[in-house]
Amino acid sequence: MGKRSRKRVGAGERRAVAAGSGPSPAKAGTPPKRVPRTKTGRRIDERPKPLWHPWPLTEIAIGLGVVFFLFGFLRGADRGSVYIGVGVLMATAGVIELCAREHFSGFKSHTLLLAFLPVVALHTVIRLWITDAYEGPLSLLADMAIFAALAMLLLDRYRKARPRKGR
Repeated sequence: MGKRSRKRVGAGERRAVAAGSGPSPAKAGTPPKRVPRTKTGRRIDERPKPLWHPWPLTEIAIGLGVVFFLFGFLRGADRGSVYIGVGVLMATAGVIELCAREHFSGFKSHTLLLAFLPVVALHTVIRLWITDAYEGPLSLLADMAIFAALAMLLLDRYRKARPRKGR
């Protein structure tokens, strides 16, 4: 004769069995439902809603951006460069909106991304449209200084917006 397996009894069921009443049939096999939380302790379903809440415009912008990018990529470098550019801009706009909404409401910190994107945009504008001489270690140092200043400001803004765990 082999060993018999026993069903493990939880602490709540032990107390109920010890008190003389068994576990209720509705709760006998269902574990309690866990709601995912962020690092700050807020529930995922507390995510800040945009002004256009019932419509998923952010997700649509990101999805269309990916579609335009892939379409331009499949067309080739000569004929698809405009589609690639439009796709990248649409997807980036959707990501920036989502990250900024979560960051400035104190839901989740996106400090590095929100500090990095303006530096990239500024560097691109200066390099492509103002001067070709904006390169090398000095331009990197200027970009790093702007990035650090933006990161400190954004982190301070997030900390002020974040709810305290004691409240």
